[in-house]
Amino acid sequence: MDFSEVFLGRYAPSGPVPAPYDWSELEARFGSALPDDYKALTGRLGAFAIDEFIGVLDPVSVVQLSVSGQEVLRAAHPGATGVPVWQEVGGGPDPGGLEMDRIPYEELVKVGSTDTGERIHWQKAGPHPNGWPLLVGSDGPWCRYHMTLSEFLIRAIDRDIELAWVTDDDWPGDEVDVAPW
Repeated sequence: MDFSEVFLGRYAPSGPVPAPYDWSELEARFGSALPDDYKALTGRLGAFAIDEFIGVLDPVSVVQLSVSGQEVLRAAHPGATGVPVWQEVGGGPDPGGLEMDRIPYEELVKVGSTDTGERIHWQKAGPHPNGWPLLVGSDGPWCRYHMTLSEFLIRAIDRDIELAWVTDDDWPGDEVDVAPW
């Protein structure tokens, strides 16, 4: 299933489309391709927010922040070599618990944030950006989501995944607003 098409079909506002991005130039500056679903979302929406709660950066900002965002995380976690992430262990219906993993700052690329302070990053895990997991967190251990950004957003809105940082039972409401950010 192409979750970017699902997201855009449900939430893309009618109206002007942002100026097209020069993906070749941006990806050359970034040093890697960007995930296809992200390019589909931001190509139609630019930077956008969902209910003024989850914000997604435009590709120019992602490229500009790719190194400086890592420095912000280093400053927030002095002496650490990366961010702590809960890692599932075991398999089957009973995963057997969780253990802590540490993701090096160099593998983190900020793609968005929430109004409650959580940061949303890709983990640059391998040469294929369509397979990069998302990491979401702030001060404590982060959570890893093995899915694309568009799938994460759809599943968050539909409440199909557990989001420890969403404490408002009213989010999302009956009407989801996607607007420029």
